[in-house]
Amino acid sequence: MVSKTCIDLFAGRGGFSSAFHDHPDWNVVTVDINPDHNPDICADIRDLDASDDRLPNDPDVILASPPCTEFSKAAAWKQPFNDDGDPVTDAARDAFVTAMHCVGLIHGLNPEYYVIENPEASRLQHALGPPDARITYCQYGTPYRKATWFWGELPRVDWQYCPPGGDCHDGGSLTDDTDDRPLPRDPAARAEIPTGVSAALRRGIDEHHEQQELTAWQPTHRDQHRLAQPTGNTYPSTPTPEPT
Repeated sequence: MVSKTCIDLFAGRGGFSSAFHDHPDWNVVTVDINPDHNPDICADIRDLDASDDRLPNDPDVILASPPCTEFSKAAAWKQPFNDDGDPVTDAARDAFVTAMHCVGLIHGLNPEYYVIENPEASRLQHALGPPDARITYCQYGTPYRKATWFWGELPRVDWQYCPPGGDCHDGGSLTDDTDDRPLPRDPAARAEIPTGVSAALRRGIDEHHEQQELTAWQPTHRDQHRLAQPTGNTYPSTPTPEPT
């Protein structure tokens, strides 16, 4: 029985919400601007607000991966932001407005949990502050490292991070078309969050919900009265010793 709802913003190929989608207790609503990804809601995030009737009310979690093209370290050569973190190019301003609208939409929908994802050292840190979690994809089933940051209201998860040079992953590069190392060349594939990350997040939320259910029960007045009644069993009393 479906009992929980996940909204996946900038869903792309659906990696971030894949473990939620595969679980019978979860309903997933995907949002993306690209119709080729077959999202449930095909729209520009900036055209949505919390009152949009296509969006579920009271979602349990919202996942968001704003486009990182202008925020990532790889874009530094274009100098899209100044030293204070303010966007100075049209593309950077557009990306920043999109990301901030996403943040406002999340707060308007008021989920129990939300996770905003962007690559390590993303310029989003100037607006969102230090990340709340750091992970590397190599710890979640990929042959390449790719360090990533999370911001938001996260469940308690022991997020795994591998330092550069670790032996759990191969090197990756996009230096030329002949490079056969494992970092995906397709931008959509590079942006896709591994199912292992999605699964860790879903388990963290589900475990928290289960704990809430276990601790939520409180005895009613009738329960308290029933528990206070004698069981019908009688036991011999201990005789009072005679004074000597």
